Amino acid sequence: MPLKKIRYHLKRQCGRVLNAVLRSAPVRSCLRTLRTERFVLFKYDQLAGEKIAKYQRRVSGQAPAAPTVKDHQRTTVDPGEVVNLRHDHVAEKILRPLLDSNHAVLEMGAGELTTLVPMARRLADLHLRFSAVDLSWSRVAHGSLFARESGVTIDRVGVGNALHLPFADNSFDLVYTSHCLEQIPLDLSRAAAELCRVSKKWVVCMEPSYELGHPAQRRRMREKHYARRLDKVFERLGYRLLRHELLPFDLSPDNRSALYLVDVTGAEAANNPQWACPHCRSGLHSMEHYLLCRDCGLVYPVLGGIPCLSPDNGIVASQYSELLPRLEQA
Repeated sequence: MPLKKIRYHLKRQCGRVLNAVLRSAPVRSCLRTLRTERFVLFKYDQLAGEKIAKYQRRVSGQAPAAPTVKDHQRTTVDPGEVVNLRHDHVAEKILRPLLDSNHAVLEMGAGELTTLVPMARRLADLHLRFSAVDLSWSRVAHGSLFARESGVTIDRVGVGNALHLPFADNSFDLVYTSHCLEQIPLDLSRAAAELCRVSKKWVVCMEPSYELGHPAQRRRMREKHYARRLDKVFERLGYRLLRHELLPFDLSPDNRSALYLVDVTGAEAANNPQWACPHCRSGLHSMEHYLLCRDCGLVYPVLGGIPCLSPDNGIVASQYSELLPRLEQA
């Protein structure tokens, strides 16, 4: 048989096998739950507001006793007690020793600000300048209202992508995450590199740990396709973990978080972190209801005072500022 025909038949057979595999129930189930950016965005945007309601029920003592981790021991107690103990531990034992007065702090994957607001309250004496970024507009909108109702001032809140943070290099003294990177298994290394890029000194990640977790937690992380081995990711990026340990307080005994403290010492931080184009990292020019990147010619909308700065949010409209007044007059 001629070589050309052999190749043709091989391609057909391989195609049939591949199609059969992709159509199989286990593979289709896996693909449906694969933690892509689109999957995470649509899932959590539709749940916006629920995290705040759950947090308020817990801290007000309205939530029933549940299995938790307290002082590294599995126990059944009021979850509100564990929430407050965890926030006290993170604020006083982890963040405070790394910060000075007026430092700039960013939370990536801030969701509804149910971690940032308690941190801002506990560290109020340091007069920190907090910024918050999340993939979902609905979640940060709820978070902005929650912060306002809690009497907490946040410098800037916006929509952003962990793989293309809308800030210049070394913009913050400290960048932290809490259950954010677990959602980025396909691009964990890129996300970790971005955190290090925008931080002047410290990166603090509080994420579910595969390497320090017990067998049931490891199995759960595999089944849910959570990101794993963040410790190895930072090592491959050339950074050294100063602390790598399980947090002593957790709401889920089967999804315990570990602290990953990284020293990324870089240049001096900008005095006032500003929004930047997620594509070219140039500064953005603020206009009414939008931000303009003159270098890229991209326009980013501002919805309800919240800039939308994921790369896909940019609209190519380099002459927008010149043409808009004429269009409004027509």
